[in-house]
Order: sequence, then C-alpha cells, then structure tokens
Amino acid sequence: MGDLFRGEVLQAQRGQWMGAINLATPLAFTWWALLAASLAAAIVLFLIFGHYTRRAEVTGQLQPSAGMLTLSAQTTGTINRALVHEGERVKAGQPLVEISANLVSASMGDTHAVISAQLRAQQAQVRTTLANLKPQMRRTGTIGNFCGRSCGVQQVHESG
Repeated sequence: MGDLFRGEVLQAQRGQWMGAINLATPLAFTWWALLAASLAAAIVLFLIFGHYTRRAEVTGQLQPSAGMLTLSAQTTGTINRALVHEGERVKAGQPLVEISANLVSASMGDTHAVISAQLRAQQAQVRTTLANLKPQMRRTGTIGNFCGRSCGVQQVHESG
C-alpha cells in the first residue's frame, strides 16, 4: 500500500488528528464584505430597473408651438403691476406691465446719487494723483513720454 499514495499525502493524513486549520476573520471584515455585496446588488438593481434620461445630440432650431417669444424692456426698473395674465391674448402695442424706473435701493438709498458721488470722488482722486505726478515727471523729463501715451487724460486734466 505504500506505493499507491505519495509520501506527502500520507504525511498530511497523519497530521489530521490535531484538527483542521481554521482562520479567524475579524467581524469588521464580514461587515465590509456585506456592505460591498449590498452596494453591488443595489447598482445591478438600478441598472436593471432604474430610469434615466436619454441624451441625444440633434441639430436644428427649436420653435415653440404656442408662438411664445422672449421680451426685453427698453429700460431697467421694477415691475409694479402686470397688466395681462399668462396665456391671455394680446394685441400689438398693448402694454404688458407697468415698470417703475425709480432706482432706489433699500441698502443704498437713491442709487443714481450714490453712483454719481462715487464717480466724482474717483475723478477727484485721479486729478490729485495727476497733479502730484506732474512736477515729478517734469524733473525726470518723462512728461513728453507720458503725454504721448495718455494725452487724452492730460488734456482733460488741464482743461478741468
């Protein structure tokens, strides 16, 4: 009987009296495996039963069937009142909304006055800077070069 089996097999059977080898896996590994399996199952179920939007590239021009169009106001402002309702038929030249051109902001007050004041302050700052640079540029001889690049600013400053 010794020739029928290899020696390694006989040696392995002699060690079986101590029991089989059992590797203990941590509990966290089991949870991670269950999580991965459930995510894989969820993805497969989504691919089978899920709905998604079909995407296609087309060329052409979209035209609304109801004849809608985009309107823009000739001036900026706030709509005070709508004179027509959605879906209502209108005639050419009929007013659609009442727009208030009063540009008053809750945080800044009269925006025209605030913007004008800011522009006047910037203009005064530019004039002061030019007035301070003029003597320095005359001393260094760069006034002609400066006027060549920004004559418009120089002429405005001298006329103002």
